[in-house]
Amino acid sequence: MSGLRGAPIPPRQLYFAYGSNLWMEQMAARCPNSYYTGRALLPDYRWQINERGYANIVPASGFTVHGLVYELGAGDEARLDRSEGVSSGAYSKAYLPVILHMASASLQMPTQSLVEDGGPERVIATARQQMTHVRKHEPCLWPGVLVYVSYDFVLYGQPREEYIDRMNSGIRDAIAMGIPEEFFENMIHASIPKRPVVRHVNHQRSPRSRATQTTSSPKIRRSQSVSYQRASPELEDERDIRIYGYQRPRGRSRVDSRYYR
Repeated sequence: MSGLRGAPIPPRQLYFAYGSNLWMEQMAARCPNSYYTGRALLPDYRWQINERGYANIVPASGFTVHGLVYELGAGDEARLDRSEGVSSGAYSKAYLPVILHMASASLQMPTQSLVEDGGPERVIATARQQMTHVRKHEPCLWPGVLVYVSYDFVLYGQPREEYIDRMNSGIRDAIAMGIPEEFFENMIHASIPKRPVVRHVNHQRSPRSRATQTTSSPKIRRSQSVSYQRASPELEDERDIRIYGYQRPRGRSRVDSRYYR
């Protein structure tokens, strides 16, 4: 890892996502106070689907796992612990060094705002239209990044049916944010069959960076859907419990001012 510049201690906890939390809509629902930070590589680990039917990483010299990095806000880590099943032993928490490729300032925004502005592909396209020059950060070695790892379930298995759809949504978002498509072709799609992902976008907004966000007049937004059409409230409740682990509130909601700083 020589040649990588050092990194300061982060102000809040960074989290490395390599499974279904690559899907930003799911990540925004699970961690509503999180910020998208960039993409990263975790060296000497290999990606797998374990016997529980979910993504895991296992030590493997010479291999690398790609993922997205989020900065966790107030309460987000506790929510992740519940959704990842830490108390039941499904996953354990590890704090590992990653090679971080920090996103440009215009893309470091609340995960929920990134989703509501049309998703990664639209936000990136809009940012490129508005900026003549994008400052690229040099990759750096960042210590102490939170990673959920299963040490008890390390046998290779088959993915659960509903997990395949969530992973395909996450793969689409991850590629849009710069993770090489070859990683998924070579390491993931042998376990996760390709399926079409349909993103339904109702409107377009310009991306907001931390420097340009304001606390005044939070706007009411319509919720976005990925890979499904709106159904009856009963079916939506059932879907939310299956995908997110809890029932999300219905109707239109305000964007909390704590997302802006």
